[in-house]
Amino acid sequence: MVHFTQRDAAEQAQGLTSGQITNKEEKRALAEAIGGFRFDSPYGKDIQRFLKFGIGLHHAGLLPKYRLLVEQLAQRGLLKVICGTDTLGVGVNVPIRTVLFTKLSKFDGEKVGLLSVRNFRQIAGRAGR
Repeated sequence: MVHFTQRDAAEQAQGLTSGQITNKEEKRALAEAIGGFRFDSPYGKDIQRFLKFGIGLHHAGLLPKYRLLVEQLAQRGLLKVICGTDTLGVGVNVPIRTVLFTKLSKFDGEKVGLLSVRNFRQIAGRAGR
């Protein structure tokens, strides 16, 4: 899920925890995969909770160790959803089959405007890599 702010991505991840995204077997596999990982920062407990539900959070405001963990879990097929910003696919090899845009407008530093066709294709083109 592509969000254009870090806050929107985190809020969406939080909202998805109320749904039934993973079954018991998938939750067990996730718990095993993240069992020895240290979630020792103030935001780490939230990241850990999202991951236990099969939800990844990925944006530039996270510590690199959390982004790397999300990438590794996604590569192993353990995450059902990744809530991230439009920078998710830059230099990252994450198997994404579907890209869902939460908005088609973005703040460019000066004003809010519609995504250009080029930007839309670049972001949407991450699906299937």
